[in-house]
Amino acid sequence: MSVEQIKGLIEEAVLSTGACGMKDMGKLMKELTGKIAGKADGKLVSDLVRQRLSTPS
Repeated sequence: MSVEQIKGLIEEAVLSTGACGMKDMGKLMKELTGKIAGKADGKLVSDLVRQRLSTPS
């Protein structure tokens, strides 16, 4: 799974959960886990989620 695909899934998860800050990281990771299991490195996904939540949309 490419970085761009992961970022797309992160954006979908942000929209569906209403996540808006680092306090919502767990919520986003829970949403993404089923979609990325076995397809992407969890550390990379976590880093991208952290980056997305620390940057204003």
